[in-house]
Amino acid sequence: RDFAGFFATVNDRVAAGCTSAVNEAEYRDFTSYFFAALTGRDRVGHPVTGADFNRDGRVTMDEAYAYTLIHDDSIDVPVCTSEVFLRRFVPSKDVDLFQTPFSRVLSWARPGQRAALEGLSAMLGLTGEGRGAAAYERLFRTYPAPRRTGTGYRDATSRFDAQRRDLRREIQRQFPDLRAAVETAAFKKAWSAASSAIEAQAGEARWKGLETSASELITAENQEEHDEIAESKLLRFVRLTKSVVLAHQLGEAEDKALKARYARLIEAEGRELLQPTRAAAAAADSARHVQRAQRYLATGAGTGASDSSGSSLRISIPGR
Repeated sequence: RDFAGFFATVNDRVAAGCTSAVNEAEYRDFTSYFFAALTGRDRVGHPVTGADFNRDGRVTMDEAYAYTLIHDDSIDVPVCTSEVFLRRFVPSKDVDLFQTPFSRVLSWARPGQRAALEGLSAMLGLTGEGRGAAAYERLFRTYPAPRRTGTGYRDATSRFDAQRRDLRREIQRQFPDLRAAVETAAFKKAWSAASSAIEAQAGEARWKGLETSASELITAENQEEHDEIAESKLLRFVRLTKSVVLAHQLGEAEDKALKARYARLIEAEGRELLQPTRAAAAAADSARHVQRAQRYLATGAGTGASDSSGSSLRISIPGR
């Protein structure tokens, strides 16, 4: 049996996942954008629009996925079941595949995919018919192997850790009770004395050096994250381009059973996450009628009042 799913990232990369951010408005990860697109509200209740790419009045899961590919400002490289399916069952050489003119790729893409390809192109500064090949070449020229932590970040971490370790040892030599495993009375007294000593020595070169190293480490961390996000967006574009071309190639193949399986996956991914029941739809319709009736009463309208659409709603008011 086939199942369809959407995931934060591919299996050989770390997902954004947990964050140290306390304010939910600062969360940047796959689930935040995916469910915001589906529900029309972000984590803090702000309205989210622009995910209804085919303009049919509803947002499906594949549209929310496309919205996330464009807007997720994190290291995530989202993946869905249909993309994995294509890579498993449709053999193709990347060198040939990425020579496909971009206008042809767009013509084969579904509305959400088309929006994602164009949106990512704009972010990455990709133009022209050869942007698929350009993105593929840029990806493997800039990131020729699975990503490793940048040397700038590693060096900054090493410098900071070494300075912090040396200063810690020096303070512990001056105040041996700080080596206690538990916070005894002696430990608390030593902690207070050490804090006073550090405060008094704050202007000395060794402490200034630690402060400088800490600042350099923060800068390196920010640059590392910036580079990872840039790589993730390039990888999203490359993967989506490949998915669109592979889907077209599958459509031209003769394996009807394989094409039927893929079609079922696309159908499943193209559903709404929570489809309204008849009862829920009827209740929503009833609520709209009540709201209209209340609006008419509030404006002093009598029976036969018409709304802005021209339809008429007759209201029976007791006592008249």
